Amino acid sequence: MQLSASSLLALLTLLPWAIAVPAPAPKADFDSEGLADRALSIVTVPGPVDVVTIVKTFTSYATQGEPALAPAPTPPAIPHIVAEAEAPPAPVDAAAIPPPAGPPPPAQSAPASPPPPPPSATATSPPPPPPPPPPPVASSSAPPPAAASAANPPSGGSGPTGLGIDSTGWSALAGSGVGWYWNWGLDAFHLPGIEFVPTVWGTVDAGQVGEKTFPEGTTHILSFNEPDMTTAVGGSAIDAVTAATLHQQWTGSLTGVNANLMIGAPAVARGSTAWFNNWITACAGKCKFDFVPIHFYGTDANDLISYVKSFPAQGKPIWITEFACWDTTQNIICTATQSEQFMRTAIDWFRESGGMVERWSWFGALPDKSGDGYGLENANGSLNELGKEYIKM
Repeated sequence: MQLSASSLLALLTLLPWAIAVPAPAPKADFDSEGLADRALSIVTVPGPVDVVTIVKTFTSYATQGEPALAPAPTPPAIPHIVAEAEAPPAPVDAAAIPPPAGPPPPAQSAPASPPPPPPSATATSPPPPPPPPPPPVASSSAPPPAAASAANPPSGGSGPTGLGIDSTGWSALAGSGVGWYWNWGLDAFHLPGIEFVPTVWGTVDAGQVGEKTFPEGTTHILSFNEPDMTTAVGGSAIDAVTAATLHQQWTGSLTGVNANLMIGAPAVARGSTAWFNNWITACAGKCKFDFVPIHFYGTDANDLISYVKSFPAQGKPIWITEFACWDTTQNIICTATQSEQFMRTAIDWFRESGGMVERWSWFGALPDKSGDGYGLENANGSLNELGKEYIKM
């Protein structure tokens, strides 16, 4: 807004002491079908009103504007660990878990991650209705993509301990002490004080990331989620050559403060070192990446440690962005006691690895995993005892 000198002098006599201005839109509710109601804020100008005061008041509001509402991505249903026709597995006793037998199986399927979110809608249009949910997939689970918040609160936090969370249980983590989180998507939850790490989940996100604004304090970004796996088990199903091309394109689209983000390589499932090596070859030195995320599911923490040591990370630090005491090939689920022993053994080694492992994120901070031994949350989304112990480690 620009005012002439004469208009400003007129305003001195006509404006009341209190100037009503529209307040920025509050955070959009994830489940809301429309935009949140708007309110009015009363800005009181103390003392005598002069031209400078009015100019500053109107200029500040005119330049700031209202923050745009980020879109609410379509939340698919969360498949269960086993198909609906199967009976849930009973917790196993520690003695019943078979000892490791040689190297880990090739390309062990990890829990299914969410499909890419739909294209962004404008800030003034309500989000489209969700499509029908997909059927559950055997031996898989999939947190839905992130729900967009009305504004991007400052991202903060510190420490290497993180969580993979979805839209069903994130609110209880405020003030939990967790250092960072990711949600398989590009849009942050409203968790000020906890660092958000966005994810370019698949091909759709690769074309949208250049337009995104992330919370202040965002320092890292993840690349494709399990491109070595099919979509039926939660992978983004991208061949190594195509992934190399797309990775160069989306990293090149980052501008402004986003150009300073630390870049993660694609995160492959356990046993998919061949895919990763093929990606490195296809990149021919042109793919920018600063760290290497990997996923691991199994019942022996020493297998995880051996896998990390053998992974061809090209001398870059490793992030374990998904791991749990769960053998997905045989659907052997650890008890809470076994899970605590597993994570403690692994995390103690992470901290002593001399920087080989930079960050880690347990899989299971999801209310629908409250009945599983590796789950970190109760059914209401609050942290259970295992979740509290994990954050302390």
